[in-house]
Amino acid sequence: AYELDAALTQFSRYLSDLGLDRMVHSVADVDRLMDGVATHVFKPLRLWQFYVIDVEAALASVGDAWDATATEQLEVEDCDTLVKLSGDARTEWQRTYMLGDRAHAMGTRFGRTIDAGRTAAMLRALSSDGTKDGALAQLRALLDLLNLAYYREYDADVATAQKNIGERVKYERLDNGSWKFGKPIDDDYKIVDPLFTTVDTREDVNDDRRHLANNGWIWGGNPLDNFAGAQSKAYLLREVIVWGDCVKLNYGTQPADNPWLWEHMRQYTLGMARAFHGFRIDNCHSTPIELAEYLLDEARRTNPNLYVIAELFTGSESTDRVFVQRLGINSLIREAMQAWDAHEMSRLAHRHGGRPIGSLALDCLGEPGFFTDDAHGGTRINGIVAPLSGSLPHAMFFDCTHDNETPAQKRTMEDALPNTAIVAMTACASGSTRGYDELYPRLLNVVHEHRQYAALDDPLKVGLGAAKAKINRLHREIAAFQEVHVHHESDYVTVHRVHPVTREGVLMVAHCAFHGASETA
Repeated sequence: AYELDAALTQFSRYLSDLGLDRMVHSVADVDRLMDGVATHVFKPLRLWQFYVIDVEAALASVGDAWDATATEQLEVEDCDTLVKLSGDARTEWQRTYMLGDRAHAMGTRFGRTIDAGRTAAMLRALSSDGTKDGALAQLRALLDLLNLAYYREYDADVATAQKNIGERVKYERLDNGSWKFGKPIDDDYKIVDPLFTTVDTREDVNDDRRHLANNGWIWGGNPLDNFAGAQSKAYLLREVIVWGDCVKLNYGTQPADNPWLWEHMRQYTLGMARAFHGFRIDNCHSTPIELAEYLLDEARRTNPNLYVIAELFTGSESTDRVFVQRLGINSLIREAMQAWDAHEMSRLAHRHGGRPIGSLALDCLGEPGFFTDDAHGGTRINGIVAPLSGSLPHAMFFDCTHDNETPAQKRTMEDALPNTAIVAMTACASGSTRGYDELYPRLLNVVHEHRQYAALDDPLKVGLGAAKAKINRLHREIAAFQEVHVHHESDYVTVHRVHPVTREGVLMVAHCAFHGASETA
């Protein structure tokens, strides 16, 4: 994966020398570029060597084992099994017998090797003439057959890697919302972002240890899998959507796997827990869940009331529950800017809004009762007992996050007000990002933006400042209005919040302003 990454960087640097245009204006330009990647990157790298068995080296080692005086003998049970099997089943048995059942990690070229002694013993049992030459000829045919599957695996992986590179180039070079749009391919704007960072060290260390995998995330990936593990091909297949400003730390799954790192991060976490009321876990689905569980447990020993919110996009409610339950997450970040029309906006408001109006919930079904506190000597405590009902994880609903395009980009500038009003009317936590209230026209890239924010004399006099202050005040005032009804009609979304006991309510009507929305109020 690193060799491919380095070769793509070199390809970006010498693009003109290869007769290729540094500017990408169309899909046809991307196709020509990808032809260059196939010819000048993948072909000379000969990455197939990381997949296959080195036939000549294997023949030499088995030949030496054949000549050894203390030659291994095939067990009787293995002989009987080999005789009974035929076709693909026999080939698979021989593969497992020669290579063992250990998983293959593509760390070195021709790293897939056979056990010479066991293979020699197997050949003695199979050989028809009992000669070394005949046995080695038989082995060569078997190794070629085994390598056929590995070559096919290589071909499929290269096709996937090339497709992912091409799709990334299309997005970054042809989408005017990308930071590389209109930029030449060179050292500053490489064909794709590097997946590795090479660090300089004062110690004389192996080069491989200086190449660190950058962190990132995988679209649609299983959040419980370690995509930087030894068995993962995510970096080789270019599946990782990378963050170039941070590397992925190798925690393992328990403190014993990397004691210094776990203790270092424990001390850091304790310091943060003492300094702040809450944590935001960025990209929680890419954080090893064992690590997050350990660090949050430590943090809560210092700050028992720690408020934890998490960015968690697993694509599965059942997987979300695993993280929420094991980590004790208080709120999951949800994004209003993911809505593509007024109907979807109303769905999000309904999903995070609260209980339906008229629900037979805690306030109606509770009755006098008691429970026994076993933790304090079996003390009987009187109270109101109500049925425990299921619910979705609590949301922190953002009108816009630092990852979202602004309303001016994704919808219209006018939609900024109704969007934030709908968010404020939901019965959950709410949030925003710097620049939203000021009506910034474009998303600021948190990695590549170096300008500083302007100091505002009076934020309430800029953009949505005054309106946002009133909306946030209302959000706090109706916090106990836990019942909600959401209705959608054309470009309008209405949200009705009701107090479950007093039946007081607040009704909001929002005229959304997505692209193509009507202009009449």
